[in-house]
Amino acid sequence: MICSIDDAVGGAEQVLKMIASYFIQCGCTVDVYFLTKPKADYWKDLKDKINLMYTNTSSKIFGFIELFFIMKKTKCEYTYGFTSHVYCNSFIGLLKQLKIINIKYFIGRDSEMYFDEPNIIKRFFYCNLLLNIGYSAIDLLIHQTNEMNKNFLFHKKELFQKILIKVIPNPVDLKYIQASEKSLFQYNGIANNYIVAAGRLLWLKGFHILIRAFKELNLEDCSLLILGDGEYKKELNKLIEKLNLYKKVHLLGYVDNVYPYFRNAKLCVVPSIIDNSPNVLFQMISQNTKIVATRFIKESEYIKGLYICNPDDVHDLAKKIMECLNTDTQSNRELFDRELEKRSINHFIEAIEKAVQ
Repeated sequence: MICSIDDAVGGAEQVLKMIASYFIQCGCTVDVYFLTKPKADYWKDLKDKINLMYTNTSSKIFGFIELFFIMKKTKCEYTYGFTSHVYCNSFIGLLKQLKIINIKYFIGRDSEMYFDEPNIIKRFFYCNLLLNIGYSAIDLLIHQTNEMNKNFLFHKKELFQKILIKVIPNPVDLKYIQASEKSLFQYNGIANNYIVAAGRLLWLKGFHILIRAFKELNLEDCSLLILGDGEYKKELNKLIEKLNLYKKVHLLGYVDNVYPYFRNAKLCVVPSIIDNSPNVLFQMISQNTKIVATRFIKESEYIKGLYICNPDDVHDLAKKIMECLNTDTQSNRELFDRELEKRSINHFIEAIEKAVQ
């Protein structure tokens, strides 16, 4: 069983889909529950192999209520249950506590640094409500990085000591990457020379910092492509207009296959202000040897070959981009491939099974 907020693509959803694909290949029946109604087709290639179940609402809260009655009626029993967001971790944990759903091994995965959430109301909701509702029913809570683990221990010591928590890095779907990277790069209308970034258009992803850094660089015959959609799109478009960059900075929206964009770029950037271990970083290092990333997690400094800059710092980001552009980085290929091999979905599931059994 897998539970997700929606069927849109994001880092957490990519991990859940990798898990679903793994268990399909093992011959298991997989049910996927979404708290909201359909809005994307990210799971379309698996729809004939798994059971996709949606609610009839766009609201997470009403979705909780609807799924509550669906699961109560069906009396579901599962060997494994996977969630990857504080909402779903709490919700499924509550259903397990109430014995509405029977899960032998409930695996929750934290995908956000919610203790650092800048919105005070959201931070209170996450940390003082959701964490106290269903988290105690989790059989294994996965943190992507040591930094997340330390943060959780500092803020929720009592809960940390009550449940099993392990640091297991995000998996990388190497088979999917190998199949997708062979696609032809077909995007026309953009200069051959471009820098690329990708992710949900949220303030914490730092795309506004990247746009300002790109303005400061003033690179001739070079564009900036940003792949992804999100609530911060209007603000980014306003910034692009304000800086007179509408001919050089392009928000391309959701892109089904990002790998050709990463492979053909002069350089890839992860400009996050707050983040944990974004999947897009490993997608980029699978395709390119020139990667600039912010010091959003300490683990980013341990991946040899990355160019690391301070988060929320326009000048430092611009400096590192220029430094990376002007350096021969071909030797990074071997370093990056070695890092990717450690993160296969098989190793991810094996680590989970070893922890809970």
